[in-house]
Amino acid sequence: MSSAIQDIVYGVGSQTLFFDAPNRPASVTSVAVFENANGDDSTAEVATTGSASVETNPDTTFDANSGISEATPRVCNLTATTGASVGRRFLATSATGESEWVEVAEVTSGVSVTAKHPLHNDYAAADTFESTRISISVLDAWAADDNNISGVTAGANARYRVRWVYVDANSVTQVADAYFDLVRLKGQHNVTMLDVERYFPGLMDKLPTYHREDNGAGLIEEAYQLVKIDLAAADKADQLARNREVVDELVKRAAVFLWAQTRALNGVGGVEEYEIAYTQYNTRLDQLVRVSTKIPFSTDTSGAGQEVAGSNIWRR
Repeated sequence: MSSAIQDIVYGVGSQTLFFDAPNRPASVTSVAVFENANGDDSTAEVATTGSASVETNPDTTFDANSGISEATPRVCNLTATTGASVGRRFLATSATGESEWVEVAEVTSGVSVTAKHPLHNDYAAADTFESTRISISVLDAWAADDNNISGVTAGANARYRVRWVYVDANSVTQVADAYFDLVRLKGQHNVTMLDVERYFPGLMDKLPTYHREDNGAGLIEEAYQLVKIDLAAADKADQLARNREVVDELVKRAAVFLWAQTRALNGVGGVEEYEIAYTQYNTRLDQLVRVSTKIPFSTDTSGAGQEVAGSNIWRR
């Protein structure tokens, strides 16, 4: 499931807004976009085009026993694998109503998908494996209007809110919210595990098993999420940062910090190891963002960046 603020890029055509529902939607009733500061009864933005739809694939079934009782409890034997992709999460549901989210680590085309973690339930032929994503196209003309670019006055809060109304598989109408910005540049990083390994030699060999299959990609994405939230705590939006090298440096340190924190919480790493990683990440964050901002941030809708005052926030 995704609850992240979407970045829609200014001037780029054929983009979509999406929402990952907590269960399989049967249909989408309506989609409305509002400025986040305006209520649902205000005039909606003309930001989308066409009809919203439920993602077609995967919407398939298991074709053989799969799950916790099997010799390989990570394998989902499926009737079709169309639409299944590595890194996405899909909903598995049994005839008895048991369900769980499956994060795909590997796809064997037309045969099966391998989950990142062992399944916790048993599934038989005809049990379902489905996407729960609904989406709608962004109007190209709206995305090309610079008056719609998200500003900086709200810090890291999104300018726009999407109100999704859909009917779930039990014929119950559901209402959900999602958020997005129209931006000059997407918030992003360029860190790989090789970069983290250069910063902390030997870390790749110490990764937990579940982080080895994707070579630490999941850990790095979680590290970027930590940096993003810490920037938000300092009233700064990640997509407005104008120094990718510095952002990448923070992500590398955050990855090591999360690794050390996990080890400490699981009782396999020392507290001193955790404290060192914690201090290294937060010290650099203070130096570059919170106490004395050294990263240029965009301060208007033009895309230009300049150094702004720090917020002097300390987190523990």
